[in-house]
Amino acid sequence: MITYRQPFVGSYPITQYYGEVVPGVTFAGKPHTGIDYACPIGTEILASADGTIVWVGYAATGYGNWIVMKHPDGKATLYAHLDKAAVKIGQQVKQGDVIGYSGYSGNVVPAGPAGAHLHFEARRNWFDTESHEDPITFLPMMNYVDQGSGSEDQDEEVIVNNNIEPGIYRVACNAAYVRSWESLFRHKLVYRGERVYVFGNYKEYDGLKFYFIGAGYAMAAVDNEGTIILEKDNGEE
Repeated sequence: MITYRQPFVGSYPITQYYGEVVPGVTFAGKPHTGIDYACPIGTEILASADGTIVWVGYAATGYGNWIVMKHPDGKATLYAHLDKAAVKIGQQVKQGDVIGYSGYSGNVVPAGPAGAHLHFEARRNWFDTESHEDPITFLPMMNYVDQGSGSEDQDEEVIVNNNIEPGIYRVACNAAYVRSWESLFRHKLVYRGERVYVFGNYKEYDGLKFYFIGAGYAMAAVDNEGTIILEKDNGEE
């Protein structure tokens, strides 16, 4: 199973969501085909998953400097408005490899509402330019950022067969997105040590259990590699 990650380390605001039409910003007034992240110029752009670079090019009236990656599951990811690319066509890359640097090349007004940003696009079929879909659906319900291995002194009773009891827990990884299991849209970032109240009920998604933590949002106990995301709060600061 391929797991896609966000194409950078850290957290940047989304300035335009998939499907949005923003007058004066969306190209030709059409629904937006990806997600725009307000990454500063020069931010390292990372491969969302393992794959092969199938396009590196420039389009003055559109994507600017842009890259397309084909992934082993037949899907593709696209990275646009880059300052420059760091890969070549045919190159094999691993998830998390630097493939370029963010900028505002192409159809972008640097002083406009979009400014410097990364346009991140996802396609169900790498060869079909019209098969784009919301990139958030490519990512797991919880997308780990600069993922840590959790505390070394974990209480073994916290997670038994990936089932946890209701109560107050702390975030054990460096940072993670809390997502709604109904819409899968990003809600907020939570960081190591933050407290959350976890209810006992959960919903399974992509083989993982995501626990209800209030307001319709969900958080995983562990990721698909067994890394602990939630640990029992012992009341210490």
